[in-house]
Amino acid sequence: MNQHEGSRQSFEQEKNEKVRVAKAEALLALQEWASDTKPIIAVDSLLKYHGPASEWLKGQLRQLTYEQIEEMSRAEDWERQRSEDLERSRIAGELKRYVDKIVTPLVLIKKIGESLTEEQAQHFAEWIRVMMVGNSQDDVASIIEAAKRYSPDMVLDSSQEFFAGQDKPEELHRTEKGSGPLLAASVKLRLGKKGVIDISDDENNNGGLGNTTQVYAYFEK
Repeated sequence: MNQHEGSRQSFEQEKNEKVRVAKAEALLALQEWASDTKPIIAVDSLLKYHGPASEWLKGQLRQLTYEQIEEMSRAEDWERQRSEDLERSRIAGELKRYVDKIVTPLVLIKKIGESLTEEQAQHFAEWIRVMMVGNSQDDVASIIEAAKRYSPDMVLDSSQEFFAGQDKPEELHRTEKGSGPLLAASVKLRLGKKGVIDISDDENNNGGLGNTTQVYAYFEK
């Protein structure tokens, strides 16, 4: 086994051991945010704007485990489910997606980052990128918001660009502050003591698998 293969195998073993724990910790963080006086936007939306399903989630969220959410989100027999159960299944699916694609990567970056070598960091960034397939610039914005709540010192830099309006010259269609649609978002997060992981997405950044959020890792010299 060469050094490269050994590095990848070591990382894979560590990944498999920690991912389940990371999802549980991500859900716990989300449950705590839900009771904050200033809740996370995505969580607040789930708790308010999905009718009876939101009322149900509001009452059950703190008791739910990740395994229960995962099971509910499957909705294996849609034809035989009551409409009430379908709505709960849908909201469980949205909750699971937020845990899996927004918060779990943050937990892994914080927990695993300290132990990564520079070579392992490249494997780690690729793994995080695969986890985020299907994410968009709106999801990157959610990651920024969640990171600032989960571990503010992780956030080294972040930016967002909004549509400024058709009445602007083409080079001014984007603005860093605005109420128009979000066009792009990026964040640089601390990865251990010397590493940086850069996550970004843009409205035009689409690939064969749909949205292709970009994730890169590097060590500061």
